[in-house]
Amino acid sequence: MQILGSAQVLRERGLEVVICSDGSAHPDDFDLVHLWHLERVHETYIHLARARAAERPVVLTPIYWPWRTGHPVVREPDGRTARQPWAENGRNLLRWCRAQNTFERKAISAALGRSWGRARRELLSSAAVVMPNSEAEAEQLRGEAQHELTIQVVPNGVHARQCREVFAAAAPGERTGVLCVGSFDPRKNQLAMIEALRDEDIELTF
Repeated sequence: MQILGSAQVLRERGLEVVICSDGSAHPDDFDLVHLWHLERVHETYIHLARARAAERPVVLTPIYWPWRTGHPVVREPDGRTARQPWAENGRNLLRWCRAQNTFERKAISAALGRSWGRARRELLSSAAVVMPNSEAEAEQLRGEAQHELTIQVVPNGVHARQCREVFAAAAPGERTGVLCVGSFDPRKNQLAMIEALRDEDIELTF
């Protein structure tokens, strides 16, 4: 939704925008390459390499939050600690074996060749501008980067028309309780939400 919403606004301003993840669009045909996601480098790094070869500037929307100890607890339902970044190299080997096409296999190979951590650092260091969604995310990136970053915080927005349609269709009366929307995943941390509200008289809806 972020990608589609950003593209729509840019098109409304008269710019040509092409959304591409399969390599069919070449950076030579564009003035700027906008990369999305700092963690899933097997999807992103190859596009950075192509942009650099074409000498095109890159901006990055990182969608990032660290997994390391010392940040909000993220646990699997059985108490295990959620996956750590070092595991990504192993996961990329499995992704390579399951790749559906030549470009996907080439993209994963590029990330494996650099390693997860090195590819991440190159994504950060190569971006002309890094555009996190919050100041908190920006601070995390500043703390982890090995050089000074040019950062422009771009908060997530909402789809105003869809929100109006939902409110118009909703039952009348005051809304109560807590609504948590998202995939069931350790990163979303629904378990901690349940534990936090267990002794409260508050309705919780997932």
